[in-house]
Amino acid sequence: MEPRTYSRIENGTREIRLWEFLALMEVAGKFTEDWWILYLESKEYGDYAAYREIKRLLRIGKHKEAREMLAKLGEGLPSKHPFILQFVTFVDIFTSKEMSHEDALKGLLEAIKMSKKDFDESKLSKYRLTYNEIFLLIALATRLCQMGQSDRAIILYEAMIEGRENANTSAEDRGTLLPPMLFNLSNLLKKSGRLKEALKYNNMAREMCIEHNNMRLIPRILCNIAKCYHKMEEEESVYKAYFIRAYHSAYAIGDNEAGILIKKYAEELGITDCFS
Repeated sequence: MEPRTYSRIENGTREIRLWEFLALMEVAGKFTEDWWILYLESKEYGDYAAYREIKRLLRIGKHKEAREMLAKLGEGLPSKHPFILQFVTFVDIFTSKEMSHEDALKGLLEAIKMSKKDFDESKLSKYRLTYNEIFLLIALATRLCQMGQSDRAIILYEAMIEGRENANTSAEDRGTLLPPMLFNLSNLLKKSGRLKEALKYNNMAREMCIEHNNMRLIPRILCNIAKCYHKMEEEESVYKAYFIRAYHSAYAIGDNEAGILIKKYAEELGITDCFS
């Protein structure tokens, strides 16, 4: 937005459009869910509902369904607004299974530069990141891991976590973004043999999930803790307890797939007498 346009909005000589208002709220990290509908025109309702639904689907891990909704949002009224265009770009790349890693990295970096024109990875912890930008960087780190660049991905995650207090996100969005970020980092550290650090971030992820009532990752986090203790050669009773909790919490939230995987992994370690 041009500074002159913003000044006119502040002075009341120009009305603020819905998507400009939403962009400002996104940047400020403000929660608008309770009163955004007051500003909607009827023709804009479907677009905003699609935007919120895609965010919800991403939050609960339904990436295929989120991707299917992109066309509805991408062709609507807000498609030319920068923060929506950025949102559509990262969802498209994040949920794509066919895009090459090189094309994905290029697209993600271009999308980040829509809002951070002089983006520099080395300064990441100093930025005041928005929801879109954090999700873009998570997608970037995921692609780097798939390309075998785990060290670079670890640095990205650590920088985002270090600067999390500076983030321009709502409490709802922090509850969506931080647990998977911490969980992904703990996985990378575990694979790198940095087990104590992996445990620390797993426990942070678990506390964050509980704080924000986001139970979807809890079974996998508990399983990860069990794996760390096993690799650290702790007594069986220690990691066995976490496997049991992980297994039963998976079925408690209806994540049968996670329950099956947790049981299979535990049984490979000789734990067979605790699952029913």
